[in-house]
Amino acid sequence: MNNSKTTVKKGASTVAPSAVRTYNEVVAWLDAHWAVGEKETTIARMQKLDEALGSVAKKLKTILVAGTNGKSLTIHFATQLLQHEGLNVGSYYAPHLVTYNERIALNDTSIPNKAFTDLANMVISMAESLGLEVNSSEVLAMMALLYFHEQKADVAILEVREGGLYDAVNVCDAQVVTITRATASNTEMSDEAVIDLAKEMMGIVKKGTWIVSGDQSKAHLHVMETMTAEQGGQWAMPIRKLAALVYPFEQLHGRCAALAERIAQLFINHVLAKETSFGDDSLLAKQKGQRGRPTLEAKRHAELNPKKTIEQFWKEVVSTLPGRFQLLNKEKPTLLLDNANNIDAFNNLLLGIRLLHYQRPLKG
Repeated sequence: MNNSKTTVKKGASTVAPSAVRTYNEVVAWLDAHWAVGEKETTIARMQKLDEALGSVAKKLKTILVAGTNGKSLTIHFATQLLQHEGLNVGSYYAPHLVTYNERIALNDTSIPNKAFTDLANMVISMAESLGLEVNSSEVLAMMALLYFHEQKADVAILEVREGGLYDAVNVCDAQVVTITRATASNTEMSDEAVIDLAKEMMGIVKKGTWIVSGDQSKAHLHVMETMTAEQGGQWAMPIRKLAALVYPFEQLHGRCAALAERIAQLFINHVLAKETSFGDDSLLAKQKGQRGRPTLEAKRHAELNPKKTIEQFWKEVVSTLPGRFQLLNKEKPTLLLDNANNIDAFNNLLLGIRLLHYQRPLKG
């Protein structure tokens, strides 16, 4: 242990932690604290922690992404779209594959070790001073919010790790939320249990929140739409088609990309439209109509500078998230990495293998 001291502001006073953890000690702390605390009291702990650290959850504009699977890819695609619009985008992923840093990214660049360590010490020390028994999920979520606020992110897109109502990121009053899909985690899970899961996910919808879903079940969508009205949210039509990604990713990730496009459009046009202007090259912002016929000069300019379309954008975009259907085929043997952990995700993985085989037959 490093016994040097740091101080953390708590209102007008300061708090001195007993010790400052190194990066490796922070990782060890996180590894050991995943099962701490009752999930039903997570939001109460997060609210106390957030208030003590400057109420950053209320200061950030946020998008929450919940669902059984496809969350990380949806966030990744939405981040790329919003970056194209000129925004500074914070992304919070769960889980990580190699290091905890992967969970917190600004414009698709993971948080540096020093910032990660400093923020972890700040959050853990504040929790100790408040007498809060916090878990790793809560600490990481608070670190992400602080980092995005420090870095002046225009929007933070946060993954809901489990369920919705009791997840740490639900301390935010999100402007836009999405539920990718609500599907069974195993073959023994009943339809009624999946509906209950969808209802729990809907806990992220609050008064005024826009919501769109990529779920294809009419029963699930009916439940979501009804609950949106009851909770004062604003229902957007669900996703019906796939984004035009390159083969074979359209069939695998096209729904995630289409969902990313919709949540980015909702954010641009219903949250930022009144305070931010977007140029003619915007893929998402609704452009004001022009009166009369365009001038010859305007026509000439349009011909010489054709506007990029959303279809062209998707044809150029691929997932660069490690381990989310990542194909390593430069050397033998060919490796396919995927973090599938439920029936629906495994089916998608097997579909991917078949599609790759059609493109170039796999041996062995």
